[in-house]
Amino acid sequence: MLNAGTVVKSDVGSVTLTAAFGDLDSHGGIIFGGATISSAVNITLSAFDDINLPTLSAPGTISATSTNGKITDADGAGTNVTAAKAAFSANTGIGVGDAIETAVSNLEAQSITGGIFVSNTGDLTIGNVNVTLTGVRATTSGDIVLTNAGNVSVTVSGQNVVAQSGNVSITANGATADIVTGGGNSTPLAAIRTVAGGDITLVAGQDVLLGNTQPFWGNVRSFGGVVISAGRDLIVDVDSFLESGTSGGRGRHHRNSRAQYQHSSEHFWWLAHSSRRHGRDQPDDRDERCVHGRQRRFYSRANEWRRHHNYCRQYDD
Repeated sequence: MLNAGTVVKSDVGSVTLTAAFGDLDSHGGIIFGGATISSAVNITLSAFDDINLPTLSAPGTISATSTNGKITDADGAGTNVTAAKAAFSANTGIGVGDAIETAVSNLEAQSITGGIFVSNTGDLTIGNVNVTLTGVRATTSGDIVLTNAGNVSVTVSGQNVVAQSGNVSITANGATADIVTGGGNSTPLAAIRTVAGGDITLVAGQDVLLGNTQPFWGNVRSFGGVVISAGRDLIVDVDSFLESGTSGGRGRHHRNSRAQYQHSSEHFWWLAHSSRRHGRDQPDDRDERCVHGRQRRFYSRANEWRRHHNYCRQYDD
């Protein structure tokens, strides 16, 4: 344990702290009571049990791995991790009860249970941190909540945001903040998805862009409901789709924003003050519904609105 006021600093190389590997009982955690750790390169923390993150800073990558425990916040409202990239891996949760505060450009995280809760400052890309992790994933149970001051991009192929049985919530705060999906992940994979339970909520201060550039579609698939709220536009690019009620789940719809697309297994809602696709404005408050069949997909192709499996009439209010 490193108490408050303790400073660990490397002016030249990286800092590596390891607990419970190679000792007699193979148990132990890394507990910080308000310490500060800085490095000229990278910081790596590894423990069998819990890791309590203090104030960490490095120009490269900061990683924390708890093989059998959780990763928690040790410094309250302060920023835990300031670096170019961050990677977190745990067994029973990351930031549960008090989100891990970061200021990074790239993030990857994985927990088996408990969920993942991260609050970041600065434009954020999911993925491209290390070869071990693949995006942000709650692999068995638990919610994923990512809150960011700036843009959020989920555009790297295979580097997805996935909750096996839990909700996914991504918020991009700021008047010009967008959420962008891409990567061209094939069905049933998707840039953002819930697999066996849970809803998806995407909230952006400016735009929600599903699909960045061809052929990098950015699908979103939810076992439960989907809510998308944008301060300005929801833009669905060529071949991207938004799907709810997958894998036997039942989608739901809910209205709560100025610009919102909502999709369920019973209804399709398109509610936006300015809805654009391929740079082409669409009429306000377009409402398309389909009540036949259980599962629905929405996607755009050749500047048309289409359904997969079922044809639905579209009309303007």
